[in-house]
Amino acid sequence: MHKQKVVFIDDDATNNYLTQLTIEFDNIPVTAHLFEWAQKALDFLEGCHQSGDFPTMLFVDVNMPIMDGFEFAQRYERQFYPHYPNTKLFLITSSIRNSDRARAFNNKAIKGFFIKPFTQEVFEKALLINNKQSDNFYS
Repeated sequence: MHKQKVVFIDDDATNNYLTQLTIEFDNIPVTAHLFEWAQKALDFLEGCHQSGDFPTMLFVDVNMPIMDGFEFAQRYERQFYPHYPNTKLFLITSSIRNSDRARAFNNKAIKGFFIKPFTQEVFEKALLINNKQSDNFYS
């Protein structure tokens, strides 16, 4: 299976480490780029945009300091979504608040909402959504 370029943004270093272990242990076919700060990820995406090698999926934590997942999604929607509408942005969080799901649904760049941790099952669901190339929202 072809490895997809995927970005993970989570301010928790332990979650990032566990995500990396999951990818390696379960042989998830991705080239992972992990960031603890949303601004660093936006800078990385700008470089990807300039090089023409943009990720196929992004997994963004909702609750982060400085720039939370919703602010990241708003900036992403303005800056990159018009150029890469087939790139899927998913929120991944420990939050089970319905208000977070409703807020996510209102951003056209966000294609899904998953509960942590990142697992093989989460990746498979995201991959199905990504392969459909649809605007459906998964929660």
